[in-house]
Amino acid sequence: MLNSVLIMTQKELLSPPRAIQTSEELQLLLAVYRHHGKIKEALEILNSPNLGISSSVGKSDWSLVLGKLNLLEEAGLWQEKWDYCKMLLESALSRNSGATNGTKEESVASQGDDWRLWTGLINSSQILDNLAWVPPLCSHVGLTCLLQKQASYGELDL
Repeated sequence: MLNSVLIMTQKELLSPPRAIQTSEELQLLLAVYRHHGKIKEALEILNSPNLGISSSVGKSDWSLVLGKLNLLEEAGLWQEKWDYCKMLLESALSRNSGATNGTKEESVASQGDDWRLWTGLINSSQILDNLAWVPPLCSHVGLTCLLQKQASYGELDL
C-alpha cells in the first residue's frame, strides 16, 4: 500500500477519488515520503505548481515552508537552502516595507522574523563559506551590530 502511494504521480494524487485537498493531507503525504527516504521526491512535490507550497492545496502554509527547509538540509542541498532562505527574507523585507492588506501571501512574507530562516541562512552560508550577504541583508533589519559582535567573539567569520 505505502509503495503504491510513493509511486503515484502528481496527476494521480490530484484525481477526484484520491485528491489531496488540504495542507494537512499534503503534510501527511510528505511525512510518508520522508519516512521512506524519498527526500528529493518530497521536495519536488513542495516545488510543484499543483501540490506545492504556493498551490491552492499548500495555501502558503508556513509549516510547509519550514518543512521544505528541513528537507533541504536533510538532502544536503545547502545552496538551495541558502537561496530559499535568502528569497524568503528578501521577500519579507520588501513586503514589510510596503502597505499590507492581510493576504495569505503577506502572512507568509511576514514570517521573516522567524529565527529558523536566519539560522538556516547562516548555517548554510557557513557550510558554503559564503558570508558576503551578511552586512547588506542584515543592515536592513538592524542586525549588523549583533552579527559583527558574534564575529568578534569568533562565532561567525565575516
